[in-house]
Amino acid sequence: MLRRAVIFALVMAGYYLLKLAIFGDLFPTGFYRKVRVSEIGQLHISEWIMAYQGWLILALLASLMLSVRTLRRFPLKRLGWLLMLVLGAVGVFVFYTQSTPLTPSFFRFLVMPIWTIYMVLALGAVWLLFLLLQLVLSPHQVLRLIKVAHSLVMPSAITMLILLVSLFISSNMQNNISSISNQIKHHHYINAALYWRSQLPDPSRITVVFGDAGAVAYTLGSRFIDPNGLAEPPIAHLFRLPDGEEKIARFLKHVLGNQPDILIDYNWSFSGNSSTMPTPLNLHSPFHGPMPLAIYEAYRDYGLTYGCSFVAWYPINIFIWRDSPYGAQNLYQAFCTYPGAYRFPEGVTAVGEGRSVHFPPLAESLSAQPDARAAELGSAFRPAQ
Repeated sequence: MLRRAVIFALVMAGYYLLKLAIFGDLFPTGFYRKVRVSEIGQLHISEWIMAYQGWLILALLASLMLSVRTLRRFPLKRLGWLLMLVLGAVGVFVFYTQSTPLTPSFFRFLVMPIWTIYMVLALGAVWLLFLLLQLVLSPHQVLRLIKVAHSLVMPSAITMLILLVSLFISSNMQNNISSISNQIKHHHYINAALYWRSQLPDPSRITVVFGDAGAVAYTLGSRFIDPNGLAEPPIAHLFRLPDGEEKIARFLKHVLGNQPDILIDYNWSFSGNSSTMPTPLNLHSPFHGPMPLAIYEAYRDYGLTYGCSFVAWYPINIFIWRDSPYGAQNLYQAFCTYPGAYRFPEGVTAVGEGRSVHFPPLAESLSAQPDARAAELGSAFRPAQ
């Protein structure tokens, strides 16, 4: 037993050392982003209990029956598997009451408790079937039936799996492919990123900041900074810090330290006709309160200027670094000629904390004269920070 534990510990240590070598961190970014006490986690658990209350009651009854039955015939240690199953589910409950589960659609973070419920119910159903068989069959016949059923479990499972996969492929695959193709065709982010990519000689040489790591980053193929920390361990670690100057400084050090050429930011007014950008609470942001206006002041001082806007699922503003080695004009032409893009002639203004930060539009003189450094593609580009 001890030897097995040592082997397991060595394997897990090697696994975590490999993670540390590859990702620079032992835990995924989601751990740092979500593991903090909030009412969101407690509400998530409460909603799950209300949605599954009927199944929970049945599972508890099944657990009780299985426990009584097992204790009558076997020592207490034989209940270990059931205790581990239930304690694991309870542990997940407790964990999520102490966390902030962002976007918990369809209770996807509670898969283990859901699986545990169905597992216990299935075992309870088999036990009840066994009791019913004992009423009509002799013990010898029941034993033979169990042996036959046991020998058929694996072949039946494999056959059913093959049939389900075949059915899925034959009836749904074509529809699914068509549905996925249609979704891609009308996906705002994918369409925009494909267009931007086609306008850039080498997208991998520019750095883009956007708080929605996913379709844009993958499709555009640029260097990408996620200010919400899902793909950035240094920002993910900020979730546990209290809001204040230290957090702002560390956030800006990471984001602006990578010298972004483009900032893509939501207009939280949710109005495509408004050039005013409020800074409300964003649960995906490392800041527990509204985004500090000092962040936008630093963006402005760094040299980000307003380029253009377009409406995806929400209104989006695009900011361009006027000193980009790629050339501000080139970036403007690549990003702001996207069909559906529009421009506020006066620029846009971030507002919050009783103050405002104005981002003037990219200067007309700059828009008319490409940056001379833009021709120096390749060797002139800075290395990734």
